[in-house]
Amino acid sequence: MHLAVAELNRQLTLEGLPQLVIRAGISTGEMVVGDAGSAEASDYTVLGDCVNFASRLESANKQLGTKFLISERTRDLTKERFLMRAIGRMRVVGKQQANQVFEPMCEYPTATQDQRNFVACTQTMVEAFVRNDFDACRDGATALIRRDADDKLAGFYLKLCIEIIERRILAPLDGVITLAEK
Repeated sequence: MHLAVAELNRQLTLEGLPQLVIRAGISTGEMVVGDAGSAEASDYTVLGDCVNFASRLESANKQLGTKFLISERTRDLTKERFLMRAIGRMRVVGKQQANQVFEPMCEYPTATQDQRNFVACTQTMVEAFVRNDFDACRDGATALIRRDADDKLAGFYLKLCIEIIERRILAPLDGVITLAEK
């Protein structure tokens, strides 16, 4: 999807038209798939917890500045093929349980050393947040922003850490990002 939209956007730019942005959430698990309703008013649909979680991941992209978010199970099934950026443990609206979330960056054969370093730096930032080392997380986010000023995920973590540090929260936090919006 990402590659197809990039090509479409090149064509749109040449024609002087605005570019498209897509976001997706992917979660692997059990679901019910099929037609719902009567013969006169039928709708093909999917239902289930993992479908709901995928929808929440799609929405979370807006807040985190990402385009594609995937569940841990999806990552486990595709980790040999794609370079993944850890996003962190996330609790989405309507869920009590936090889930590890990832952003696929590219296919491994096309991954540059810079992309691999970027993923490693993000991992360091996320791990610092999880262990409640907010100074280290802030420093990691700042370093990522120096590498890429448009990295909204690093900006998200930076803002979060600054708020925690300024409020002088002393009790250990659970290392989970809780999203309040759908």
